[in-house]
Amino acid sequence: MLGIAFLGYGGYRMFTFLTGAEYTTFRIIIAIGFVILGGFDLYKFFKKDK
Repeated sequence: MLGIAFLGYGGYRMFTFLTGAEYTTFRIIIAIGFVILGGFDLYKFFKKDK
């Protein structure tokens, strides 16, 4: 559940940045970190079940 939330939040921030929103470099790095963390969390979850 947490991985989906991180991917959603990070993806939303990256989408708004790419469509023209003004963000500081720190906020962009945090958004990328959320996407990576969410993806890694989901990867661990699905790898564990197999």
